[in-house]
Amino acid sequence: MRAMLLDLIKHKGYTDASLLRAIRQNDRAAQDDDLRRLLYHVILANRFWLMQNLGRPFAVEEESRVPESLEAVATRYRETYFEELEWISQLAESDLGKKLESPFIPGGALSPRA
Repeated sequence: MRAMLLDLIKHKGYTDASLLRAIRQNDRAAQDDDLRRLLYHVILANRFWLMQNLGRPFAVEEESRVPESLEAVATRYRETYFEELEWISQLAESDLGKKLESPFIPGGALSPRA
């Protein structure tokens, strides 16, 4: 299971980088504020799950501030990718059974295999 998660994270990193590269190559898309906010929403959700898995608090106010540039959003994607790789490299199979709990999860918790 851990190996599969590592593959998924690597694939997600590749696709995120490809998407951001394509957006950068189109001036109109690169300057689109709605697209920048949408891209940031995706990484915000990603970071929420990462912080849950790391057992770190999710700083909603700080994390929710949308960066002013596409490059800043891309930097957040890159930082998150490397944090995910570090997390998965230290993950034990037994960690996969951990229950995630947060007021942001409907019902308050998400059990493995739920």
